[in-house]
Amino acid sequence: MTKFHSLYYAFFLLLANFNCQAEQTLLNAMQISLDNRQTQAEFTLNGSVSPKVKQFTNPERIVIDFPATKFGKPLEVSNPEASIISKIKGSKPDKESLRFVFELKRPVQVRSRILSGRVLGQKKLIIALIPAEENASSASAVPELSAKDKGGEPNWKQQLRVLNQRFAAQEEKIRELQATVERQGQVLAMKSKAGKVSGLPPAKSSFTPKQMAKEKPKPTSKKQQIKKRAPRDKGIETVLREEHAIFEHGFTVEPGFSYTRIDRNRVALSGFLVLDAIALGQISIDEVESDVLLFDLTGRYGVTDRLQVDLNIPFLHRSTTYRTTANVGNEEEEIERTVDLGFALSDISFGFSYQLLSESKTWPDIVWSTRARAPSGTHPFGIKQFQVTEDVKVTFPEELPTGNGNWAVTSGLSFVKALDPAVIFASLSYTYNLEEDYKDISSKVGEVAPGSVKLGDSFQFGLGFAIALNESITMSIAYSHRYGVKSKTRSQGGKWKKILGSEVNSSQLNFGLVYSFSPNFSVVASAAAGLTNDAPDSQFSLKFPYTF
Repeated sequence: MTKFHSLYYAFFLLLANFNCQAEQTLLNAMQISLDNRQTQAEFTLNGSVSPKVKQFTNPERIVIDFPATKFGKPLEVSNPEASIISKIKGSKPDKESLRFVFELKRPVQVRSRILSGRVLGQKKLIIALIPAEENASSASAVPELSAKDKGGEPNWKQQLRVLNQRFAAQEEKIRELQATVERQGQVLAMKSKAGKVSGLPPAKSSFTPKQMAKEKPKPTSKKQQIKKRAPRDKGIETVLREEHAIFEHGFTVEPGFSYTRIDRNRVALSGFLVLDAIALGQISIDEVESDVLLFDLTGRYGVTDRLQVDLNIPFLHRSTTYRTTANVGNEEEEIERTVDLGFALSDISFGFSYQLLSESKTWPDIVWSTRARAPSGTHPFGIKQFQVTEDVKVTFPEELPTGNGNWAVTSGLSFVKALDPAVIFASLSYTYNLEEDYKDISSKVGEVAPGSVKLGDSFQFGLGFAIALNESITMSIAYSHRYGVKSKTRSQGGKWKKILGSEVNSSQLNFGLVYSFSPNFSVVASAAAGLTNDAPDSQFSLKFPYTF
């Protein structure tokens, strides 16, 4: 190889090594400073500079990417208290790049420029963050130069007056910013002493390549991926409190009353209808009319943001009229008897609701509820039937019960999904009635027959929707259906026997209206119509929930 070729290859290797070094940019320093009302970030680099500055909202943040860049030395960063930057994050998107994220306290206008440094090959990236509202207000408050001032013969006095106005407006904004900084400084005094401001790294903290690698975003957990639901209308929340559950820390008390009308024709059962069960006794009459007034008090307490407990205490007033046509001598006579029940305690119920899944884009809000009903009212078993006269073989109950007489447990799931502008809700539940023993289950006067009663279990489902008509009024429509199997009785030492006609197949259509007087107080009115023979003919209720 000749001497010329040796020099040529040496020069080529030197040039290649220079190009490789030139392609790799070194980041040597980063500084955060304040310039009047704006925050300024200054990056010092050696090599070619081609950064990418991007601005994002919700939340407000700035992302600066440095491709083909590495650290020249560890960085020492100090963030002033009055800086508009709330937090600085650093990461390495890949092995050859650096990324910095500035989380901001409020919206800004971003202006960036690249300057040459004093050292050969040194560049400075200057990023100015100007509060958007201040920039807009300054521009609107200060007049612009007129066309005559901008072109042609200059009017120096006019320009001087405009510049003085701009300077005065800027000084006013600076004073306002200083006042804001002083207020924030009082709140953040404790954190400032520890060298931290709103979660920023301590002053003179260092960013090294190893630390940058550790700052890579961590994968979000499943709990973090569940999107929090948007705030619901107060009226819709009141509707959902009745059908579903609203988990809020605090106590809600809800007094209310309801009126139910039951009208039955051609009743011929081995029992008579009470609250939602069939009691014992031979009845063969043409018509039964019953008016029921129920006053109740419900209390709900949010233990956590996923658990709620509640208690319901009802009081019952009832009047039932029995009509039939009987043969008296050679003539038919219409016989009518009315049995009244004054206000008395009915069956108390209590339970809890637990949120299994929060609402997201794909899944509804799912709540599991379990309730227990206690036999605190008087039971219908052993109530005696009296005969009108010796000639008229028609009997009527001598009194009315106030409860079902047994313990019962209801458990089920409810679902809620927001489909703007409506909210859809649905529910599924199953009620299990426990077997109870009684000293007397006979309806015959003068006879005592101990025995056991097992009321029929039931399955219930419902579906409906609610929609806010305005800020105060919300409307809802719901359908519910309940199916119950036959009840059974057993004399002491005997076998179980099913009660004729004790199965239940009840459907109702409910229309509701909520008027919100305030965020804490609402009035809930609802009217229901029975769609099957076993359902009440009509029902109207008013409730007054108040949240403390």
